[in-house]
Amino acid sequence: MPTILNRRKENGKSFVLSMKILYVLHADFETPGAIESWAAEKRFDQEYISPFKGEVLPARGSFDCLIVMGGPQSPLAIDRFPYLENEIALIRDAIKAGLPVLGFCLGAQLIGEALGTATMQSPSKEVGVFPIALSEQGRNDPLLTGLPQEFLVAHWHNDMPGLTKDAIVLAKSAGCPRQIIRYAPHVYGFQCHAEMTLQIADLLIENCEEDLVPGASPYVQPPQTILGNDFNAINQNMYRILDNFLSILTKKYVFKPYNRIYPELFLREKERIADHIDCTLVIEHVGSTAVPGLGGKGIIDVAIAAKKENFSAISQQLQKIGYEFRPAWSTADRLYFKAELPDPEEKTRRYHLHLMPHENKEWTEMLVFRDYLRRHPEAVKEYAEVKRRAVVEADNEGAKYRKLKEHIFKKFIAAAGEEAPLPPPLGL
Repeated sequence: MPTILNRRKENGKSFVLSMKILYVLHADFETPGAIESWAAEKRFDQEYISPFKGEVLPARGSFDCLIVMGGPQSPLAIDRFPYLENEIALIRDAIKAGLPVLGFCLGAQLIGEALGTATMQSPSKEVGVFPIALSEQGRNDPLLTGLPQEFLVAHWHNDMPGLTKDAIVLAKSAGCPRQIIRYAPHVYGFQCHAEMTLQIADLLIENCEEDLVPGASPYVQPPQTILGNDFNAINQNMYRILDNFLSILTKKYVFKPYNRIYPELFLREKERIADHIDCTLVIEHVGSTAVPGLGGKGIIDVAIAAKKENFSAISQQLQKIGYEFRPAWSTADRLYFKAELPDPEEKTRRYHLHLMPHENKEWTEMLVFRDYLRRHPEAVKEYAEVKRRAVVEADNEGAKYRKLKEHIFKKFIAAAGEEAPLPPPLGL
């Protein structure tokens, strides 16, 4: 687990204790730029490795975050640059280990290669400073929270990253349809350069003169135009993106992909609960793990409907089998319990249990919402994006997190009501 998750508190706020960033470089003139300044301000450890000089890549466990920079090499000519194979293997291992990975330009292409998809030639060569526009998914992605719909970044490329089946394009430009890509919750690729400083742009002009041939593409600018841009403003957007990335990494709510084991885990727990409670009740699987394809925290949410006069007895029986009653999270019509139970894939897994009156409207709507998502895959994607954005904006406040999702809950309940009348209260 990355040390970035170790935090201290001062004045009620959390601060990251430490993180070691490993930069993989591909040219002396293409350095991390604004990322270095940001990391230095955060007092993170920074290490640099240059495989193009014959330097040997370190073991995966020696860093907490991997940032792969750009360069003149291309995965389309990997036989000329055999060290890129080792970089691809390191990226693949880091992703499998759950480490955060960012790639810029060539680095983004190498992330795609590590995930099994091929780099492609961009529709247009881009060299200079041009705007990128966020997609609908980009506007809702926590990485890009607070960024304008369109903003200027630097470009210096012929190729673009490949897309996996799970990759989501968050931004595009007029010359390239793949500018920012989310490959996984902690893995992003940037074909563009928000990290490029004026000094780096000057070095690229000096060292890559052949890329500036006029007429090669409508998206190639002359040196004086490139250097006339406000790189400080470009870098401010990079700082915002990095702050958002740090927020994603340090959130209590960590998104995990859907696991097919979830229904089986629920059924086992349903049987266990039913065996220990001797009154009439209905037990349902709710929450993110109840909807195939929906990512979430990996918590199994169990909802129980029963007669209210039986609540006291049920509560006592639940506590006997390992559930902890949480009065601070409960209301008069919804008692809340949690448990940490043995799990076949993890050491333990958290279960949340909601005990509700059988005639409660909230019970009915909870099941209607779940079933609507199960019927509509496009709604699952929309809800997942809302959840990701809420994670960043809520900043670890559970009540705020739930509040930020209210609108999508009401939207889908209304949509379900248009498909069929909502069911009457449950009778027991």
